[in-house]
Amino acid sequence: MAENLKDFVSGYVGGVAGLIVGQPFDIVKIRQQTHVGDKPPNVLPVMQELWKNEGFFSFFRGIGPPLLGVGAVNAVLFTTYGATSRFLSPDINDRNIIPMSTVFLSGATAGLACCTINIPTELLKCRVQITKTQAQVQAGGTSTWLELRKLIRQHGVRSLFRGAGVTALRDSPSFGAYFVIYEWFRRRISPANESEMTLPVFMGSVFSGGMAGVLSWLVVYPLDVIKTHLQAQDFAKPRYKSSLDCARQLVRANGLSVFTKGLSACLVRAFPLNGATFAVYELCLWLIP
Repeated sequence: MAENLKDFVSGYVGGVAGLIVGQPFDIVKIRQQTHVGDKPPNVLPVMQELWKNEGFFSFFRGIGPPLLGVGAVNAVLFTTYGATSRFLSPDINDRNIIPMSTVFLSGATAGLACCTINIPTELLKCRVQITKTQAQVQAGGTSTWLELRKLIRQHGVRSLFRGAGVTALRDSPSFGAYFVIYEWFRRRISPANESEMTLPVFMGSVFSGGMAGVLSWLVVYPLDVIKTHLQAQDFAKPRYKSSLDCARQLVRANGLSVFTKGLSACLVRAFPLNGATFAVYELCLWLIP
């Protein structure tokens, strides 16, 4: 129980730290994914447009649900990962020798456990982030809490779970890969017998977490594009009947390149976000007795 509590608290704090670092890049990614036209703008032009037309706080639009949800998601993620890992390898006390198969299964289980929180928070975030101007926010009920009330009033609670299937398909294998990549890098960078949170160990966690974020996103990014379009569409007049229908329509209209829209912003965001998440998580584990 004590280990689960440490994982929970450390995961929560790490998740909040990562979110604050990565949020500006997330809104850029959403804008790129939902861009209408042949070629989405690059990261820098999108950021310049946001700064010029919508101001500094536009980079943190939609952060409300994730700020509450991401801490909870990461608490559940790391708690489930740790508990599953200990269940599958009860006789192993050294995390450096836990088999990578156990790491993957623990990560995949943890990713699946997070979906119940991930789905509604990401849906609300997507719908708020595609809002272009502050005037639209004020006039159209597109702030986070107004969007939540509007969806429940017009479409019921079930509407908050649109895109559930593709989100689960994205998260379970990607989090399995996520933890495998992190452990692979960490075991090679950090000294095997190091028990103190020294600067080299902390920076090793930053680098390992950053690489885990970047490489795991590369595996499942097309699913994230599909999820974004499913969740951002008009629910009163839905354009897509299913995830497969969404994929077909996107390819028909934009070609296969549609599945790389927003990828640059996603990867730029993934390194600092996940580096901060893992480093703060490891720091908290070390600080908590």
